[in-house]
Amino acid sequence: MTRMQPGVPVGGGHGAGPYFGLLCLELEPDAKPVDVRAEVGELWTLGQRLEDGTMWPFARVEPEGLTVLFGYGAALLAGVGVGVPAELAAARFRAPDGGAVLHGAALRWSAEATGNPAACALAIQLTAGSEAAVARAAVEFDRRLREGGVLRAAAWYPGYRRTDRRSWLGFHDGVANPDPAERRDLLEVTRGAGPGWLAGGTYLGFLRIRVRLDQWDAIDPAKQELLVGRHLSSGAAMEVDPERPGEYRPAAMPVPGDVFARGNEAARDPVPVASGEPSGIGRSHVQRARRMLTGRIVRQGYEYLEAAGPALRTGLNFVSFQSAPDRLTRVLTGPGWLGSAAFGGQDGGLADLLEVYAAGLYAVPPLRGDRCPGPWDL
Repeated sequence: MTRMQPGVPVGGGHGAGPYFGLLCLELEPDAKPVDVRAEVGELWTLGQRLEDGTMWPFARVEPEGLTVLFGYGAALLAGVGVGVPAELAAARFRAPDGGAVLHGAALRWSAEATGNPAACALAIQLTAGSEAAVARAAVEFDRRLREGGVLRAAAWYPGYRRTDRRSWLGFHDGVANPDPAERRDLLEVTRGAGPGWLAGGTYLGFLRIRVRLDQWDAIDPAKQELLVGRHLSSGAAMEVDPERPGEYRPAAMPVPGDVFARGNEAARDPVPVASGEPSGIGRSHVQRARRMLTGRIVRQGYEYLEAAGPALRTGLNFVSFQSAPDRLTRVLTGPGWLGSAAFGGQDGGLADLLEVYAAGLYAVPPLRGDRCPGPWDL
């Protein structure tokens, strides 16, 4: 009997908390497979203790819904000698060079990104109900790693979901995520669709993206709505106004409040229009994403704020789960996925506001009993 690892948002209370951290580990040179397996097992055991609230043999804390998820990168899978799944190998992100993160993608690497620690051997996703609970778990993993072994910390990427459910752009975030009832079909690697050890699991995608609010705030709010495809105040999808040709309006919401209120479900999904529709709504991000049915993913967004010299830098940890990596790569390389209506460029739009600092793809095997999940767990 298999089940998804905690932290995979399959619904039904099996989700992730509002605070997030991704701890990226890399392998020491010449690490032996037997040592890699042993250390991953020790780290997994530590994670289980932390989920239970056991800090040390003599101390217990409230875990605050802590989830610990292990995702395996290509380097670890090659290092233990099981081979990298073809699906994962084909979807690797390009090395940072200031160009596109994938061939054909509008998202580009930041010129400041000279390496990509997220292309790591082992990614440990931590989520919990508070920032302190996530940080506490990360520190305990770091303590164990400092004892020595074949794995070492390469990067730490924290984030959080805003309580108003909006992104830094000001728009409601995660409105179009698939309903819990259909998520497992989009998430789960079915038997025969990949290596046997991954059947019942999923793939995790991660991008650390800077959001340039200085450029975004200079855009007129009406153009912002046209670019995103949603009403800024309510979050309702924008639609063509039948009474005013060439203009648009937010979809009607029966229940007062915003688009997340129960009863306003119909206002979340846009009425499809052609990409060449004169008002420009057809070129919005929401409309383009709706047309990409073969690239549907379950997305989790965690904002971040960090200092960059004397200024503040806003950004997004883009986290996705999908049954195959190419679901994500189809989204990222889809023509005009990020919209171009406000800027007029072929591949512009939101992509002009974003720059990537880290990116990774990981295989997330299912749990089989209480054992550490992995390619050796069959």
